[in-house]
Amino acid sequence: MLAATETLNEDQSQQYRDDGVVCLRQAFDDQWLEVVTQSISRGRVNPSEMYLDYSVDSKPGER
Repeated sequence: MLAATETLNEDQSQQYRDDGVVCLRQAFDDQWLEVVTQSISRGRVNPSEMYLDYSVDSKPGER
């Protein structure tokens, strides 16, 4: 995962200023991606009232 002490280089910073987005490859390790994946899965199984489903197999915004 991108360490808290790591920062964007000047090219990345300029790309963000120009485009509003920058691709950070390998910024997150497999352990962090697993945490996020599990959290999303739990949210889909037990959604809160704020949950909106944008997956391909549903109608966009369907609750």
